[in-house]
Amino acid sequence: WWLDLLGCSRLSRIDLAVDDFHGLFGREYAKKAYSDDAFRTARAGRAPNGGERLVSEPNGKIINESFEVGSRESRIYWRIYNKAAQLGLDMHWFRNEVELKDMPIDVLLNIEGYFAGLCAYSASIINSLPVKVVTKKRQVALDIHSRIKWARRQVGKTLFDISKHFGGDL
Repeated sequence: WWLDLLGCSRLSRIDLAVDDFHGLFGREYAKKAYSDDAFRTARAGRAPNGGERLVSEPNGKIINESFEVGSRESRIYWRIYNKAAQLGLDMHWFRNEVELKDMPIDVLLNIEGYFAGLCAYSASIINSLPVKVVTKKRQVALDIHSRIKWARRQVGKTLFDISKHFGGDL
């Protein structure tokens, strides 16, 4: 509520992640989901690009293992990577991380729900009731009614007086 007082309604960026320590949601699972179009956020439009990276030492030890969907410039960018290899640990640890840009502040009120609501892939790796992200275009349409109501209440009389003074030309 305090962010509303400050006029903050959107987050410029937020990163959400789900860790897998049991071998259920690693790079191979993400690749399969990608081929099944599970990273789509809408029925229409272009599917996001995806690609994998595998870097190892001559002895076969994996240094970097990842699968990425989207691009750093896009609104939703996925990185599914071997966190254990990144840290040099001998264990299974894959991180499913999504970078979200220009999101409503409400994401903070239900992080798991918004994560699950991103796409079929995210819904498959977390047990939570999905909440769909309201895009900025739709949010503007929803906000315009509340802004008109606010303007009438806060500056209605002043706008009327200005309009009267200039003969209706604003």
